[in-house]
Amino acid sequence: MHSDPIHALKELKGRVHALRDKLTRAEAVREQLQEDLARKESEVKTLSLQQDTLQKVLELYRILMDKMVLDQVRVIESVVTEGLQTIFWDQDLSFKAELGVKYNKVSVDFYLCQGDPDKGGFKGDPLSSFGGGATSFISVVLRVLTLIRLKRHKILLLDETIGAGSDEYIEPIGNFLKKLSESTDLPILMVTHKPEYTEHSSAAYQGESKVVGGTRSFTSRKLRQT
Repeated sequence: MHSDPIHALKELKGRVHALRDKLTRAEAVREQLQEDLARKESEVKTLSLQQDTLQKVLELYRILMDKMVLDQVRVIESVVTEGLQTIFWDQDLSFKAELGVKYNKVSVDFYLCQGDPDKGGFKGDPLSSFGGGATSFISVVLRVLTLIRLKRHKILLLDETIGAGSDEYIEPIGNFLKKLSESTDLPILMVTHKPEYTEHSSAAYQGESKVVGGTRSFTSRKLRQT
């Protein structure tokens, strides 16, 4: 009889010790989880700050890119318009760009204008709205600007590129190309059947192709050099 309470007490003590051990382990697990939670919360806070910073950097980058695009577009507008007004002095031509946003990117549409479109003037596609002379000239200037922008301006070859220009515009075209070459340090080699252009070149050669005995040969002679 006396052994039963003692045995029961020992069992109770064993259970109490086991519960205490479980409680100790649970508290250790809880502390570890709390530490893990605090660390994760700190990581989340850090990542949130980084995300906010990256978002602001992205917005700033987009603004800078848009400004770079806008600056480049304005340069193109200015150079092409200057050339158009210098060469086609009697047509009141200008080169305009309209900027928009497509697919979250800046888009640019170019137009060739005659007069002021807001005051009854004309605005159209530069490749089809006017004669070939204006289109060819715009193509030349855009190629020059592209070569300079890409830093690949070794030489520009124009093989009858502006042959569509009327003879009355030969002098202003020649003067503008010479000025463009000198200001951009870009040599321009023009192949043309219009000898009047040679008056605006630093060097000119005349080529002649012959067929003798079934064999074609090509010869050239210097016309002038400054």
